[in-house]
Amino acid sequence: METLESLHATEHIGRKGTNKDSVTVMGTKGEEKRQHIIDAANALFYHKGFASTSFADIADDAGIPKGNFYFYFRTKEALLQAVVDERLKRMRALMIGWHEEFKDPRQRLHRIADIPSADKCEITKFGCPMGTLSAELGKQDTANHNFTVAIFDQVLAEAEICLTEMGRPKADAKRLARHLLVRLQGAATMAHSYNDESWIVNESQAVHAWIDSL
Repeated sequence: METLESLHATEHIGRKGTNKDSVTVMGTKGEEKRQHIIDAANALFYHKGFASTSFADIADDAGIPKGNFYFYFRTKEALLQAVVDERLKRMRALMIGWHEEFKDPRQRLHRIADIPSADKCEITKFGCPMGTLSAELGKQDTANHNFTVAIFDQVLAEAEICLTEMGRPKADAKRLARHLLVRLQGAATMAHSYNDESWIVNESQAVHAWIDSL
């Protein structure tokens, strides 16, 4: 059975360690600027799309001269990996917090079901952050698509842990975890398609009732 420590170690993340196209920046100010770039890219990739976002867009939003941008990231792909890694780090921190706060695995499963509801306004307007990015990169048929689905693996792994702790056999836990993710992603997709957050609200209520029935 997977443990919490393995939630971020999935086969889809791909390139690990120091990327040859990403420059290590020493010093607090350098790290702060690098984080500003990642945060700006994170928002722009979500709101505008990966292909439609330029280095100039990111540099402007981050408040960093374009000429200095390449000191931190030499390629857009290296920046994309940093954005995905940042999202993975935040999701893992959230799940660690759940493990500390909720000893009952069913309660943690309910927290997973709450993920779309927490940002339903943004999801209704722009779609699921990882779902839209994964779909865009998948159409381009690039290697980048593989590691963008890592966050889905992370959610699936945590759901499987919860279901296994609830007494479900491993195969059944995997099936139910996938069913849960499909329902949540489906609600996000329909809310975005119809520009109507009630898709998320209504499906969330149904998913919570389903979890209580398990």
